[in-house]
Amino acid sequence: MESDNDKPVLTDISKTEVAKFTESFEVFNKIINNLQRQYLSLEKEYAAQEQHLEEINFRLRQTIESDRAATSFLNAILTSLTSGVIAIDRRGVVSHFNPAAEKITGISASSALGRHYGEIFAAGGFKPSALATVMSGVESDAEEKTIVCAEGRDIPLSVSTSLLLNDDGSCYGAVEIFFDLTKTKKLENEISRVKTLAALAKWQPRWLMRCEIHWGELAALRPFCGGSWRGMRPNAGWWIRSSPGSIP
Repeated sequence: MESDNDKPVLTDISKTEVAKFTESFEVFNKIINNLQRQYLSLEKEYAAQEQHLEEINFRLRQTIESDRAATSFLNAILTSLTSGVIAIDRRGVVSHFNPAAEKITGISASSALGRHYGEIFAAGGFKPSALATVMSGVESDAEEKTIVCAEGRDIPLSVSTSLLLNDDGSCYGAVEIFFDLTKTKKLENEISRVKTLAALAKWQPRWLMRCEIHWGELAALRPFCGGSWRGMRPNAGWWIRSSPGSIP
């Protein structure tokens, strides 16, 4: 059996150490509690930020889908247009070449995209054009020009150009819209020919009347026609039709 003398005796030094340890432990607990509160606060803030980012991502996905749908819709429109559409960036590099542009120029989009405008239309393709517009800043409206197609034929075009601008007004390219005037030119020539024939037709009644009235006078020309009406009539008839106003 242990006696009282065998029990450890707490000295003043050990009591001081215990007091310091107790104080340190309390400080440690306060730090731990503070860290726990900060952790919980950060956890809540992280959850709120995560939810906010999820909302942003959702809106971004919606915007991307909307832009994709708008781009698809725009491409469908450009594809279905009968007018050629060429778009270039500020350097003059072709970024869009629709099917109508392929059909009119005879140049495939695959060979045009990524190339400089001047390389594709080296002859007669500069003014008016998207390249001239992006270089000068001057837009064109239904101006005519002639280009040489891939087959070597001259093609008359009606061209309109417009600058492509950012929200801040800075230019990032230009677009050129054109259509083939070949059929229009043919139609204009046909209309001109019809008008000419119509103008000549106005003289026909007067010519017939003058032939009837003055045919006797034309008999004086018979000796110069070999004495034959067969020789005189074609020449006289040609003379009358070519100079209807010269007969009195």
